[in-house]
Amino acid sequence: MTGPHVYGANSTYPTPHQTPYTGYYNTPQHSPFIPPADLGNHPPSPYRGSSPLPTTAELTPNTGPVPFPGTYDGGGYPTYPYTRPRAPSYHGPPYTSPFVPPVAPLAPNTPPWPRQQRLSNPMYPGVVPGAVYPVSPWSGVTTPLPGTFVDPSGSFSLHPFLDGETPRLDFMLNLALQTFAPMQSIPNGPHVPVPPDILSQPATHPPVYRLKIVCDQLLDWPITLEYDPEQYRQQTGAMLSYPPPITMGDVLSQVHKTLHGRISHHDWAKIDERKRYKITQAYTARCMTAPSMEHLMRSDGVKKVDYLLDKVWFRGLVRTNDGPEVLKLIVSRRAN
Repeated sequence: MTGPHVYGANSTYPTPHQTPYTGYYNTPQHSPFIPPADLGNHPPSPYRGSSPLPTTAELTPNTGPVPFPGTYDGGGYPTYPYTRPRAPSYHGPPYTSPFVPPVAPLAPNTPPWPRQQRLSNPMYPGVVPGAVYPVSPWSGVTTPLPGTFVDPSGSFSLHPFLDGETPRLDFMLNLALQTFAPMQSIPNGPHVPVPPDILSQPATHPPVYRLKIVCDQLLDWPITLEYDPEQYRQQTGAMLSYPPPITMGDVLSQVHKTLHGRISHHDWAKIDERKRYKITQAYTARCMTAPSMEHLMRSDGVKKVDYLLDKVWFRGLVRTNDGPEVLKLIVSRRAN
């Protein structure tokens, strides 16, 4: 089971990936798990044969070996590895090897989620790019949220974008995407990223300072946000006078970050053959959404998000019988 995540607040954070609720960029993970090539005969599939998969040249005989620079695929990733060599700007721990399952016979069509913005810089070769999560601010402590979020009766309520009882049609988050990209639709306009001022709003009313999120598909991995000022001081050197409220951005980024954590060999050994086959299909589908990064994403192994199978869209959070500090994550096959 995943341990509690430490959160706090500070005007400046040591790394761009660190927030007071989502832990630190160098949090250790399991070594990647890659299942055997033969997953058995459950369930039977007309695509499971002994013939090898066709090569890229066979699939696209009219495509040259070198793509034009500056082009991007359907997932928003560059089709070329890099423009010039450059050393990383941080000195983190060495990259660990991940868990990768066998090739599954699933090739999805065009991804159903909106096209992401083009990247302004190429990726480092050999490294799967990680998601960038919002910095957890101190604003919104006493400022009520507009609209239906403020309940005059004083009862507990969730932010409209988080409320799974009445999901918003103008908000979407694909949990399977490698990047953390909550999107908001504009009337008669395109989908745009949710602005930071909305992500910094309190996740609940009244605010909470400890939260546990469970999911029926991920019973072994509850997501916990808990305030520990002493541990935060030891790790950052910052001293906090009072805990900040958990924000909408904290909840969404922690859910995404947890789901993109690797599984272990022990996790894989606990599931039956049929479920392994379905998870492998989901893993393959996720990796194939970004053709230029497919090899690197496969080498990064199976993630917890693959256990959701095709239910990769965030639908919201609902209350449980365990009180306002324990919520259940709802996912769906469609954006809205």
